[in-house]
Amino acid sequence: MAMEKLGPYRIGEPLGRGGMGTVYRGLKKDTNEAAAIKVLSSVLATDEAFRARFEAEIETLKTLKHPNIVQLYGYGEQNGHIFFAMELVDGTSLEEEIQNGRRFHWRETIRIGIEICRALKHAHDCGVIHRDLKPANLLVGRDDHVKLTDFGIAKLFGHTQMTAMGGVLGTADYMAPEQAEGRPVTPRSDLYSVGSVMYALLSGRPPFRGKSMGEVLHMLRYADPKPVRNRAPDVPAALEKIISQLLEKSPQKRIPTALALSNVLQATEHALSQAQRQEDDSDGPDLSAPGQNANLDPVTDETLVEVTARVNSKFPTLADPGSNHKLPDADEQRQEPATTEDHFTTIHEGELGRSRGEQNNSSNLGDQITTWLKALASVSIVAGLVIALWYATRPPTPDQIFTSIQQDAATNDTSRLAEAEVNIEHFVQRFPQDPRVSELKRLREQVSLDRLQKQLERRRAKSQLDLTQGPVERVYVDILRLTRPETKAMHLQAFLDLYGGQEEPTEHLRQFLLLAQRELDSLRDAMDAANREALDLLIKRMEDAELLRAGEPERAKAIWHGIVQLYAEKPWAAAAVSQARSQLDKFK
Repeated sequence: MAMEKLGPYRIGEPLGRGGMGTVYRGLKKDTNEAAAIKVLSSVLATDEAFRARFEAEIETLKTLKHPNIVQLYGYGEQNGHIFFAMELVDGTSLEEEIQNGRRFHWRETIRIGIEICRALKHAHDCGVIHRDLKPANLLVGRDDHVKLTDFGIAKLFGHTQMTAMGGVLGTADYMAPEQAEGRPVTPRSDLYSVGSVMYALLSGRPPFRGKSMGEVLHMLRYADPKPVRNRAPDVPAALEKIISQLLEKSPQKRIPTALALSNVLQATEHALSQAQRQEDDSDGPDLSAPGQNANLDPVTDETLVEVTARVNSKFPTLADPGSNHKLPDADEQRQEPATTEDHFTTIHEGELGRSRGEQNNSSNLGDQITTWLKALASVSIVAGLVIALWYATRPPTPDQIFTSIQQDAATNDTSRLAEAEVNIEHFVQRFPQDPRVSELKRLREQVSLDRLQKQLERRRAKSQLDLTQGPVERVYVDILRLTRPETKAMHLQAFLDLYGGQEEPTEHLRQFLLLAQRELDSLRDAMDAANREALDLLIKRMEDAELLRAGEPERAKAIWHGIVQLYAEKPWAAAAVSQARSQLDKFK
């Protein structure tokens, strides 16, 4: 028998199934708030080891609150079903995009890499290693932003009772070599997976692919991946260097932290974009072509490998801030006995982002502060060294950034629109007193709508019903599928009449109302222009008929009759139709 409700949620259709259980769409009964309800398999629910993993996942998720991480709403148990409610991301996973044949532009890949780094920095700062970072666990919402999900095999530092020493957890295609060997993992293991994900986005496949997991694990440990430009020649050499360093077998040779990687990616994207614009202006050589433009490569004096090695040798204890976390004692490691009593616990805002130690015991606050200060010092030192070597020139001026934003916003390239949106945010934050801020804020709204429109255009091309879309989105996509302009305009106006006029619409609905109004205005302008052109032609034919009236009355009558037959139902042609009928009546 299908479940109808769990805790405060009404259960809808299943969204996906995995080894640990099933994910359903849920609606909170009192607010109609949508959520993803993850239900542990009934078989696994009776297994104490799996229950412990589930409870550890809950404790992990309670520490995380970040816009690039799927948020936990609550958890509970009912009628033997263990479940938790999470933020529902309406969109697709990067895995689905790759499987559908999409190959990501290098700018898109860098932007996605930066968002993943932001999520990982927060998780690592909270003492959490994801351990299973892969395209399937990276969801892309309707705003094109990436959210990291499924910390099902992540664990807080020191939770060694959850996996036996030497056990391997994770997806082989994207896991780090040390994880494949069953050795302890660190934040750099997640960064290896970031490199693998970026490799797959650019080339359509992970760095290693075999006929079995054993074959992939062997290659992870002993083989070198083919350079990504062998499979994606348009990738700039600078980005290939970053990915190659992330895929180093030795963790110490990788970029050390998520923050450092984020800074390197941002600096690389900026340097490559500036060089590309200079090339476009001067009609110079192609920056992406192998063996060319060595002087434009952001890495000029030292490779990233050499920079990281120097940093690690000088600051060996600060290279990985996550490694300074204190292991919990035996009391902290014990799991509470499982309960079979029905219950649901809502996660309140104040609990999110707090570590397990903060929730249970505040006595080690001083130690935690010391640890975070060390971590901050590490991040600052590493980021400072990398950025100092990365920038060959001074940061761009406000005028340069403004010009870059205008150029990107004027394109139809989704990746450049995303870049414009990010640069607008940076401009507003860095130069709040600049007189162009208000103009850029309006442009940001426009760019956001453009990106949403492009996503909806892609969904319009799909003929099948997408149940992951909300009702407003579904009806809007159905309107976009209409081909007759008059019918489309009528439906757009009906959409605005139905959903508009609310005092406090949600941000999601507000964007759709703006899109509908913009589409309607554009459609009406196009229809008016087309109607004016058609009316000019009708007037010309009416004049021709008047000249033919005396000498060739039958040809004149045919013209008037054609006007009536074709345009009788067109409001804009009413005057011409009326005059044509009047002329025909004179021949009766």
